[in-house]
Amino acid sequence: MEKIDAFSLEKHEGPYEKWPRKTRLYFDGRDTGTKIAGYVIEGQYRCSEGFLLITSQDCPFEESNDFILLGPTFRRLATNAVLRPYNSFLLHAHWPVSDSAVLLHYYDRLFFTLSIENRAFGLGLRLGVTRFEGEPEKDPAASASILELEQRLEAIREMTRVRSWRTAWSALGVSEHDDSLLHELVRRYAEPHRKYHTMQHLDECFAKLPLLRSAAEHPEEIELALWFHDAIYETRREDSEERSADWARSCVLAAGASSAAADRIHALVMVTRHDALPGTTDERILVDVDLSILGADAQRFDEYESQVRAEYAWVADDVFRSRRRSILQGFLARPSIYGTQRFAALYEAKARSNLRRSIAKLGG
Repeated sequence: MEKIDAFSLEKHEGPYEKWPRKTRLYFDGRDTGTKIAGYVIEGQYRCSEGFLLITSQDCPFEESNDFILLGPTFRRLATNAVLRPYNSFLLHAHWPVSDSAVLLHYYDRLFFTLSIENRAFGLGLRLGVTRFEGEPEKDPAASASILELEQRLEAIREMTRVRSWRTAWSALGVSEHDDSLLHELVRRYAEPHRKYHTMQHLDECFAKLPLLRSAAEHPEEIELALWFHDAIYETRREDSEERSADWARSCVLAAGASSAAADRIHALVMVTRHDALPGTTDERILVDVDLSILGADAQRFDEYESQVRAEYAWVADDVFRSRRRSILQGFLARPSIYGTQRFAALYEAKARSNLRRSIAKLGG
């Protein structure tokens, strides 16, 4: 299996939704007489059977990949595809692993092996999840691809953060964006004593916010409150939210926004103490986003619980278990953990299952 750069696809014009389902294929600039699925060639290989092509639909976040095996005269011998349920919109890398197989790296540690195989009625393309012995990081090629993908994703996240930060301030009526404040907040969330209250948590919150954004009264205020809600985080003190809220209000006022907006953002940060039910629509949205971790899949929820325990490593185990159990039981005792109908429908059942499981582990 040898990587090549000989194939190209016909370029389509006009509205995307009117593009044809199959695209004319060229080899060294010459029409092969064959049309294949896809609008972008993501990879191409020469193999003993002919050629193997990997294509995509050029439609970010609603992607699929098609795999086409062609004979020496460009006749289709076999096809296969991977669709959205397999995170195909984030195909990161691929490389040959034998004369008849290619390894595909999808977000984030999902690997497929695409192999050419002989079948009773001709050739076929088999797509199977790859299980590494141990962790994929122990495979040099996979490890390098994972590291490269992590760097790529972090660069994308950084661009997204800056864009949303500036957009939020602009919506608040502030024309001068203080990016140095953004960098200071990112630095705060990277403090070494944090394990859960990090950029991971913040990125997860911002990923959930679009689900509720259209219902918000002041979505830009929710975004800024999210940035500040754990800006100050010290586990040996009980006033972190209050200090974070005060800092948020002072920054909003210093930027020239209204005192009304500053007060609302202060209140939004304070409601993340979770010691009282939220009173406004925006408060309910912020609290639901902050608590979305409770409705995460079991693996992520268990990781979250471990991260919280690590932040309180200085607390004796029996004391931590008692206090943590009490906090989780408080959430479980609420008539509804989530204040918005959408999050209640999406996450309530899973959150209650996670909470019961964790309380049981804590001896409840």
